[in-house]
Amino acid sequence: ASAEAAEQMLRFANRLLSVDRGRQIEAHQQMLRACLPSVCGAVCRALAAQEHMASWEGLVTAAELLWTAADALPEELEGALFAGLETLGELPAWSRMRMGKLVLNRAEWPKRSAWICEVHQLVQEWQREYRQGAVKRSA
Repeated sequence: ASAEAAEQMLRFANRLLSVDRGRQIEAHQQMLRACLPSVCGAVCRALAAQEHMASWEGLVTAAELLWTAADALPEELEGALFAGLETLGELPAWSRMRMGKLVLNRAEWPKRSAWICEVHQLVQEWQREYRQGAVKRSA
């Protein structure tokens, strides 16, 4: 049930960001800019910690949200994304930076599906690291 709720929230956020830039009203843009760091942080934490995010069903929606956010708010995304990635202190810095580079350089990928596959591989690595860290913290 919580995986389904998370999926629906990601879809909703994606729709908010998908509004045609020419049609967004200034208040809408301000709201999106203000909440982008929190959204990026929440998505990054979910990708690292929630098992259903390593499945295709959970991952694709989260990856699409990051892609859409980068397209909708390109000037704001980098800072917001790296702030969100910083909240994942239990993951190696190089791994967090890899996600940042993947999102920022998404347009260099010949196909979106190939980019999503790369994000999927990284999320699986994150979850292994996160679980190992959780085991060490509980010991």
